Amino acid sequence: MERLEQYLDKEFVLKSGRLLYFNGVHYNNNTLTDKIARAAVKKYPSLENKFINERERRVLEVKLEGRKANIQAQDAVKDEAVEKRVALLIEAGDLESAEKEAGKILSEETREEFLGKIAKAVEKAEKAAKKEEKKEEAKPQTEEEKVAEEEKKKKEAEAKEAEREAGLKPAYKGKRTKVQKTVEGLIELGKFDEAKIEASKLHAPDTAPLVKLIEEAEAKAKEKPE
Repeated sequence: MERLEQYLDKEFVLKSGRLLYFNGVHYNNNTLTDKIARAAVKKYPSLENKFINERERRVLEVKLEGRKANIQAQDAVKDEAVEKRVALLIEAGDLESAEKEAGKILSEETREEFLGKIAKAVEKAEKAAKKEEKKEEAKPQTEEEKVAEEEKKKKEAEAKEAEREAGLKPAYKGKRTKVQKTVEGLIELGKFDEAKIEASKLHAPDTAPLVKLIEEAEAKAKEKPE
């Protein structure tokens, strides 16, 4: 049976099962517009009997309100179950699942309320995590932790150096060996400045240990009595 309530936004609503024939065209409530209905009634006043009157319209409006209230009541029951699940998820700290579940709440106002609660919970969790992180950073390291950290850094440096070494060309490796021998010879002769110049011909990672070697030899030479 046709539900006339869905057409109550129109001024002219055909009674159930009625059609309007006007200017060679049949119209039902889906195809009929107020403009066409108004023109038809104006031309043929008797056609007005095909449309619902004010009393019938009021009855339909009451039915519509009742149907809306029934739908709202059903939605409220559904929302209540979802709200409980969302609240439990927030309490458990599963905020991602809580946000997904909150999206199922039918009432826009309630949905926004719960999404706001989740946003606050996320902010609170982030602040707590940062606080804990700072607390952990401020905590003094034990001797074992210091040794472990040093060992970790050493391994990372060795891995990095091994990777660099693997990428060096044979020609550079030959040059490096030659420079290292030249630097050692200059150190023995006490020509420290020349040794530093020679060491600078290599890449920075290879130059640094040679410069350190030169500086140590130079310091020892200064300590010797003349």
